[in-house]
Amino acid sequence: MYHIRQATSADSEIISKIHAACFMNHFLTLLAPKALSKYYESLIEHSLGVCFVAEEEGTMVGFIAGWEEGASYQRPLLYKNGFCFALAIAGSFFRQPRATLSLIKPRIKVLMPFLKDYLLFQLRCKSKSGVLSDDKDKSIPFHRPNASYLSIAVLDLHRGSEAARLLNEAFIEECRLRNVREIILSVYSDNDRARAFYEKNGWHVWRSEKETVHYIYTIDSHV
Repeated sequence: MYHIRQATSADSEIISKIHAACFMNHFLTLLAPKALSKYYESLIEHSLGVCFVAEEEGTMVGFIAGWEEGASYQRPLLYKNGFCFALAIAGSFFRQPRATLSLIKPRIKVLMPFLKDYLLFQLRCKSKSGVLSDDKDKSIPFHRPNASYLSIAVLDLHRGSEAARLLNEAFIEECRLRNVREIILSVYSDNDRARAFYEKNGWHVWRSEKETVHYIYTIDSHV
């Protein structure tokens, strides 16, 4: 019997460990453990963050995380912890340069606009604290057509159980309560197990690329 609850900042360290165990060759796992924990802590604490954990007998066995603002989810974390993450990525380059470059290279085009925003933000806030609050900087356009499903992970011993389905349902319900009508996610095209899970639970292919398939869940059609 699994218990699903909203995550708290105190859960971030365990969430980061589950992430590292389940996504060993993914981009965020390149961050040092403390930086990855800080990443999830910032997501949980931000008003736009959505994060739930699954527990069995009081032990965390999985989590789901995302953002209420679709593709703009990187901005709040970048503004608040950009320097910390840059140091973590630099450390990863030092430890394993080839693996780090292979994971960062495909994302350069995506990251550049956010890096530009971060530099502009730092220039504007030089005389302030440099930390973005929940009140968004009005000079930077934010769009809110959907939510973004960032990651879901369940420890190996619990794969195939109800944990992932319950986490998925909790995320969708929270989005519904926030008046979000569309949720998007991306998955590697060769990840057949994940794709089968999403399609079984009401997700539909939105668009496909060479290595990635993007799914969408329209909440209105499921209410």
